[in-house]
Amino acid sequence: MAVTLLSWMPKYLYDGFHMSLATAGLAATAFVQLASMAAAPLGGWLADSLRKRTPAGRMIVQAAGVLCGAPFVAWCGLTRSVTSLIVALTAWGVCKGIYDANIFASLFDVIARKRADAAAGVMNSGWIGGGLAPVTIGYLAWKANLGLAIAAAALAYVTGGAFLLVEIFFFVRRERRAPALTPGRRASRIIVRAFRRR
Repeated sequence: MAVTLLSWMPKYLYDGFHMSLATAGLAATAFVQLASMAAAPLGGWLADSLRKRTPAGRMIVQAAGVLCGAPFVAWCGLTRSVTSLIVALTAWGVCKGIYDANIFASLFDVIARKRADAAAGVMNSGWIGGGLAPVTIGYLAWKANLGLAIAAAALAYVTGGAFLLVEIFFFVRRERRAPALTPGRRASRIIVRAFRRR
């Protein structure tokens, strides 16, 4: 959905806020992308940290990013204040960066290694299908108005977050980790192995 918003946001700023084309094009992308770049390392760090505690760690961070981003997407389409819009674009960018940082890492958490290449290919081709989303937003803008169409894109974020939550609760395999060895057990295993070699 990011491509949808980035595709239509310049026109929205040009029509709704009476910016010049150059200013609208810059404002529509700069705040989102800079915030996204800044937040991506944070999203990766959070996901790696949470992954140590649960196999669904990366997807939990992704779900948080996409669900927290949904209100800001709606805010972008409904606000009539430039300052408010800049805040919404920046906050959306932060959430987008947190989500984007973990796209392939979370995929590889649930896909067998031997199928990782095929899964990455399918995911990349799925983004081509996402090219229909800007057309959908254009149709909604034609029937209603562009602001409401952009706000409606928040529903796609909520839907994506819901799918991630279903994956987290029903399909992620729980890892069974061996209990940590105490120093005494570790020493006894070393002694046993030494005797076996003889």
